[in-house]
Amino acid sequence: MERSEILKTFTKNGIITGADSLDYLENKDINIAILVTKILDTGKLFITQKLLESMFDSDIELNPDKTLNPDKTLNPDKTLNPDKTLNPDKTLNPDKTLNPDKISNSNKTSNLDKTTNSYKTVNETHDKTLNETHDKTLNETRDKTPNKSKKSNDNKDSNEIKNILKPIEVHKTISFIAKDYEGSVRLHAQNEFKGHKRDLSSFVDCFNSRYNKIKNFFMKHRDLRGTRSISRFKSTENEKDVSIIGIISEINLTKNGNTLLSVEDPTGIIDVVIMKDKNLEVDYLIRDEIIAFSGSVARGTFFANSIMFPDIAPKTPFNITDPISSVFISDVHIGSNEYLNKVMDRFLKWINDPTSDASNVKYLCIAGDLVDGVGIYPGQQNNLKIKNIYDQYSAFEELIERVPEHIEVVLCPGNHDAVRQSEPQPAFDKSLLPNLVGFKNVTLVSNPSFFELHGFDDKQGATSLMYHGYSFSKIIDAIPALRVKGMREPQHVMKELLRKRHLAPLYSSNIMLPDIEDNLVISAAPHIFHTGDLHSFAIDKYKGVHLFSTSTFQGQTSFMDRVGHLANPGKVTILDLKENRPYFKDFITS
Repeated sequence: MERSEILKTFTKNGIITGADSLDYLENKDINIAILVTKILDTGKLFITQKLLESMFDSDIELNPDKTLNPDKTLNPDKTLNPDKTLNPDKTLNPDKTLNPDKISNSNKTSNLDKTTNSYKTVNETHDKTLNETHDKTLNETRDKTPNKSKKSNDNKDSNEIKNILKPIEVHKTISFIAKDYEGSVRLHAQNEFKGHKRDLSSFVDCFNSRYNKIKNFFMKHRDLRGTRSISRFKSTENEKDVSIIGIISEINLTKNGNTLLSVEDPTGIIDVVIMKDKNLEVDYLIRDEIIAFSGSVARGTFFANSIMFPDIAPKTPFNITDPISSVFISDVHIGSNEYLNKVMDRFLKWINDPTSDASNVKYLCIAGDLVDGVGIYPGQQNNLKIKNIYDQYSAFEELIERVPEHIEVVLCPGNHDAVRQSEPQPAFDKSLLPNLVGFKNVTLVSNPSFFELHGFDDKQGATSLMYHGYSFSKIIDAIPALRVKGMREPQHVMKELLRKRHLAPLYSSNIMLPDIEDNLVISAAPHIFHTGDLHSFAIDKYKGVHLFSTSTFQGQTSFMDRVGHLANPGKVTILDLKENRPYFKDFITS
């Protein structure tokens, strides 16, 4: 059996293993290994190569004429109560199923799982007869090995363990609610990445594209119908009640405390003065954004009486009637010394628990930085537990393989991931995630991406704009009103980007690779705006749009100290899609 198939089989059965164990198991029958490691185990199990070797070793092989420890057999005077053993000539009474309170439930029930679940219940009575003086080797394996009543037949081959542990049909008492509903992830705007020559004119084309897209938003406002091109204002003209739409190229403060802007459109450049007594939102203006100004012109200078951001219109709520929910996380950072493995294990345990509110989870969206990466910053190798980038992604694949199959997973890259760093970033390919590329329940998208959750032909779903958020730090630093609270309260910078209708309006806030079209313009307001990067956490709402700045699974690092990020890890955002209600769970304290 190939390594990938072994890994998938172990994952479906709640078993975690490493590369050394996978190497050892190739060309072996892993069904025996699975059975002996799960018969009496009720939690997650990590298999090491040493443990596997002990299972297949001739001294403790599952031969019917031997017990697990040849030196310490079961006390013959303490056999199982005949009334409680399995009759070798009969099957279980079909009218009497196992106690449903003791059945381990899973949405991935296979014949192997049913065998495990059945024998787990039967062997609860066997445990009372096991000798408590078993040595360490026996203790490591006895709870994972089926125990037969009475004596074994000396002439039977050890392979008959497969026949002894025949699957027993059991009734599932609990199932995932979301498993009963079809899932759908529809891409509305997936960036295309075509190779073509780029030069200085590419930047001009990109900014012209940005200007024209955002100008169209402004032209829908009644107050701006009298907008004119900047070239129409000559130095000698004086006019009142006029408007212009332009990109801010410079911001200065005069000695009198007034704000002086240099604003341009495709036809020309003009100085715009905002008097300090106007009380306009000058503290929220940044270079390279596109703003509409209304006021008057005197001798070639525009005096603004009001300013207007392109902003989004109020969003109409989505209407999803199925009782399902979506989970939003980001910044997993597998491979880091500060990766919070125990916190992730708690999250995965929860999402696999049909008795919890995870029973409704149909979607899992992860907004970038799946791994910590290699060479992202100087000296990073000293902070890595997994130093090979492919091993980091292999570990991430194992994580996703532990997510129930009925959950639709959406993944985009971030600045720590091994794709191009210029935005938009392309989706992951099979070189990094060779197994996940073939998973039917995994959708790999670009950063940013615009997609729809649970939308079908006959009904609309919830639209989501997922962006990792690399531009946030520099935009926070550029806007005086955000400098104090922006890093700790990322919802404020998210609101500003929706107002400005662009994910990186400040040139140099991200790594830009210009295309003919500016694909970072927020063309349509989403129902959900999902970001990460700052390692902070926030749930808020702006004009009907859910704002989710998702938490991290990495503790505070020296690099985060240098860039001003303050980790707020372990918080998972959940959106009840039927009730349109967000909430979160804290897996640090749970």
